[in-house]
Amino acid sequence: MIGSLNILGLVEVLLLFFGFSYLVIRPLLYSPRGDVGQSMTQVILPTPHKVAKLRIVTIVLLSTAGALLGVYAYSTISAAGTYLEDFLAGLVLPNNAVVQNYISRSYMLIPFIAATGMISIALSLNAEFARKAMALTSTVWFIAQVVLATALLSLLAAATAMSTTLFQWIDTTLIIMVFGFLCFLNLVQVNLALPKSVLLPFKGPSTGIALAQLIVATITAAIISIVFFVLFAQYLSLSFPAAALGALFPLQGIYIGTYLVLLMTIRKPRKGIPPWRLPGISVIMPAYNEESIIRRTLEAIDRAAHSYDGVVYVVIADDGSTDSTREIVQSCFSSFTRAQGTLVQCPHRGKAATLNAALYAATTEIVVRIDADIVVTDSVFASLPAWFANSEIGMVGALDLPHPDLKAWYSYGRLYECLRSFAFSRLAQMRVNGIVCVPGTYTAFRRSVALKLNGFVEGMNGEDADLTIQFARLGYRIVIDTDIVIYEDVPQTWNEFRKQRIRWFRGGSQIYGRHFNFTKKNFSTIMYFGLEFSLSKFRAITHPVMFFGLGSVLLLFPGGYELFTKMIILLLFATIPIVILLGSLAIKFGYVRQLGWMLLYYFPFAMAKRLAAIEAILTIPTLAINHENIMAELVTDAKNTVASISLEPEVSV
Repeated sequence: MIGSLNILGLVEVLLLFFGFSYLVIRPLLYSPRGDVGQSMTQVILPTPHKVAKLRIVTIVLLSTAGALLGVYAYSTISAAGTYLEDFLAGLVLPNNAVVQNYISRSYMLIPFIAATGMISIALSLNAEFARKAMALTSTVWFIAQVVLATALLSLLAAATAMSTTLFQWIDTTLIIMVFGFLCFLNLVQVNLALPKSVLLPFKGPSTGIALAQLIVATITAAIISIVFFVLFAQYLSLSFPAAALGALFPLQGIYIGTYLVLLMTIRKPRKGIPPWRLPGISVIMPAYNEESIIRRTLEAIDRAAHSYDGVVYVVIADDGSTDSTREIVQSCFSSFTRAQGTLVQCPHRGKAATLNAALYAATTEIVVRIDADIVVTDSVFASLPAWFANSEIGMVGALDLPHPDLKAWYSYGRLYECLRSFAFSRLAQMRVNGIVCVPGTYTAFRRSVALKLNGFVEGMNGEDADLTIQFARLGYRIVIDTDIVIYEDVPQTWNEFRKQRIRWFRGGSQIYGRHFNFTKKNFSTIMYFGLEFSLSKFRAITHPVMFFGLGSVLLLFPGGYELFTKMIILLLFATIPIVILLGSLAIKFGYVRQLGWMLLYYFPFAMAKRLAAIEAILTIPTLAINHENIMAELVTDAKNTVASISLEPEVSV
């Protein structure tokens, strides 16, 4: 085979592959556009759009129609993909039967369905036609990369006698997820108005070591998960196309396995020795029309202050409330038996500005930010002096759980989301200082560091995640203490849940713009996990389609019912790790009676989140296009971006 290798053809295919990859990755190397504020302290973006429900329904219908079209036109799509892949591979190894055998096992329907989801998003953007057309180019790059990568993979598989099951797993999962994800980021960054990138690089002597440890953990988990998948798929005698579809399932094992390796191999941060005289603690809280809940929150803080030997100061910053919030706060302050309270009255300027007013009014080094809809337990202050006695620790988070009095099914879905996140994922992430967000429900941090960073960034969602990442950029470690327990209010209706998740997902997109473009200063474990969150949004635009599309595939292909049975078995096998994990966490934290609600986490709750993620993307305004000279505009933007990222940081640390 080596003798028949056409070096010139190989060079041509590689140039095409890297050329399309360059078109996708190049925009990710620069700061996003659309923000005219100060990078470190203020973000100024266009007002988010309101999205009509019909637009979301249209996306699902378009995507589903595309998936069904793909099933019915499968032979045509497959023939076109095979022809292109065979042509490209033939430039390197002409008429090679082994290579052609691998190419015949590639499965173009999955990338077609993923592309359908991206096309639906591009066409549904609240933008002029030229911007939608530009967004569609990301899908073109995606299909080109999949075809080129499959051709190259088939050549590699032939040279190494790769297992056909492994070939299909890499072709179906790795290639599609990697290139689909990059093209999705390209669509977002090129077309949507996002915050400018921050200018501070990640500091700290262990940053590179932690990133290497994380990569090793991921590779280890991937190898183990893939081997188990290949062996089990062969045991079931899965044939095409079920083997290709089943290749999607090892991702859960890789995710959990990575975190388990980190938890088992890397020591967690340790507390220091607190001073004999415990320092005072300031609790800061923004409030806007919170008359129905704030009394409960303040009374819980006062009870917790009795369990702490130092002084607890409570600073409430009222964001121009129009109800009786201020009167209730003053009443609670006068009835405090342990804590001391201060009310700061502000004009209505939004949460971040109000938080900054409270931060500047605080007087202690240890500050705890708490939201007004949170009930704290008595233990929320006791361990903080020991944590901050370790000079490496900059921020401490809590175990966030849904309030037990709230009984809507969203609460049970949120329960397992919290257990998975705060009692597992973040505990592993903190081993390599990779926590992306300590939520504003409870965040303890060093006031002096926050002041150096000019406090909370104003003008965007996700100010809690932004402050978390800024602390990590300065080299401070971020930890989660599961002995600190708080209870949050969970939305009890679809409308409330939808609004909350849209805000969270939009904040995630804005955090991506500020912190995760592909420049050297951003390479860190935080970026690794931040991109994992962004990947969840890519899955969000494809999963609703995949459920319909894959179901159609299994039922419409010959022998579909038999394949369906095997796929259910494989799916159940793939869910064993997460079932064991969530079940163990529920038992550990006393939620045995809620074990039956675990199924909610898999489909209804997950699907609700994904629909909200789609809507969140559509709420982000798009960039205007200069119709007279689009290329000149892009060149100018690129030059301005390069100039902006070469500036000195706006803070001195």
